[in-house]
Amino acid sequence: MTPDERPPRSRPDRTPIWLWILGPVGILALALIGVSFSVPGIELAVWWPAAGFAAWFALRAAPRHRWIAVLAIFIVTTTANALPGRDLLLCAAYGLANALEAAVIVTLLARRTRLFARRAHLITRAGRGFVLDTANNALYFVLAAALGCVASAVVIGAAGAVFSTGFTPLTGLFVAASHCAAVLLIAPFALLPPPLATRIHAIEVTAQTLLLVGMIVITFSPLTNLPGAFLIFGLFTWAVLRFPIRIVYPQALATAVAVLVLTVLGQGAFADRSSTPLETAAVTVIFMTSLAVFSVLLTSARYETLANATAALELTRVQAAAERERAAALSERLELERQRQDFVATTSHELRTPITSILGYSELLQESEFPPPERDWVEVIHRNAARLGDLVEDLLSLGHGDAEPAALTPVELAAADLASDVVSTHDPLAMTRQVDLGHRIASDAVFVADRSDAVRALGNLVSNAVKFTPQGGTVLVEAERDGGFVVFTVTDTGPGMSPATLARAFDRFYRAPDAETQNTPGTGLGLAIVRELAERNGGSVTIDSPRHGGLRSRLVFRAAPPPVVP
Repeated sequence: MTPDERPPRSRPDRTPIWLWILGPVGILALALIGVSFSVPGIELAVWWPAAGFAAWFALRAAPRHRWIAVLAIFIVTTTANALPGRDLLLCAAYGLANALEAAVIVTLLARRTRLFARRAHLITRAGRGFVLDTANNALYFVLAAALGCVASAVVIGAAGAVFSTGFTPLTGLFVAASHCAAVLLIAPFALLPPPLATRIHAIEVTAQTLLLVGMIVITFSPLTNLPGAFLIFGLFTWAVLRFPIRIVYPQALATAVAVLVLTVLGQGAFADRSSTPLETAAVTVIFMTSLAVFSVLLTSARYETLANATAALELTRVQAAAERERAAALSERLELERQRQDFVATTSHELRTPITSILGYSELLQESEFPPPERDWVEVIHRNAARLGDLVEDLLSLGHGDAEPAALTPVELAAADLASDVVSTHDPLAMTRQVDLGHRIASDAVFVADRSDAVRALGNLVSNAVKFTPQGGTVLVEAERDGGFVVFTVTDTGPGMSPATLARAFDRFYRAPDAETQNTPGTGLGLAIVRELAERNGGSVTIDSPRHGGLRSRLVFRAAPPPVVP
């Protein structure tokens, strides 16, 4: 049997009509029935089920209607006590006792719910707030029931003393125990937590139920005189540890009522082995209360354990599903990256030949004598072909980024010579944009790298700096030796980068939002290529944006060993 998991219902704002009818009628009927639960020889009822049903009624009512439910309990209980012809004031006192009992229980449980809500920022299930879903809640409910029943017994004892009914403190204690047994057996049906998805077989439930019935018959019947009432707890433990709450509570109530009926009829271990009727009644009440406390505490503790285990299992399942999705996404991303790299490498190789031809023939055309319009056209062809050639070289650099160092040709390079070549190459662009491009290089800055890679890496940094520096700005290229490395620094007076842009600056094909809005030419490959070239030559590249503005790029290569002095 697998109960369906249902989400918690929202807090109800009204009490259903059927509850207003069932509550008072049930209290009245159970009050009349309770009179019959008396052991021969005493006038007190061993069990007062109306008290438990009254607490259930008050707990089932909507929170804003509970004071009306308490008032209804007072009126109905007073009426039930007046039917046998008792003094009206005494009946009103008994009604007040029952109403006070329900009010104390409801108030204490509502206070517990409010405290929990303030601490955990949530309200528990079913709109009634308090539910028996943890061991702490179960213990709190037992204590609240005991306090409510003690308050009721005090009022009943005081009324008995005033109206000279012969009640003694021992009588009040017995009344409290009788009411407590009823509350603990019936009221929990108003505090059921949502069902958990548990797998239990009907055969097991049937077998346990039949064995429990058999044990009750054997222990509380004229067929035997064995004092085996404690054996019932053994079979009941089976139910508590295996079955859902919605099976355990009805079993506990049915078992208690069966034992009570048999004892009232003079059968069983309690009736045969007690010296006085009051002792029989006391032992019966103790048995019923123990059974109720046992079922409430243990079932709530088991529910809490299962709920935590279910939540942990669900969390693990969700995490596993997320990991599978993440692994699948990563695999797909890697496959797409591989396909893109293959495409870029293949396409770049295919484009290199026609671009080389265009550049070669455009250079030949530039050497020919053409009138101004045609010469301008040839300049445009050559300039754009050169730009396209640079793009192809960038793409090829990305495609070869994973090449082994053995494929390179590392040589000793003077930073001054390299910077001079790069600056002279970008001087025309800087002059066109009216940007002051200069360099300051230490004479001892000599490093080891593939010359082509070093030229392209430093050239990309300078090109970016010139393109993003506004008119009248400055770009400065510096180099110095720092221990075992040579550090190139390219500083500009441009707008710099935001932290978000800096975080993605080396991503392939990423372009800053400013570059898009200002139509700055580029493909978003420059910095990615610089990093690829620097790392495969054993170096590195970093960029930062100082607070005063601009951008500062640092390109690091391994320094050449100092010359050996003979």
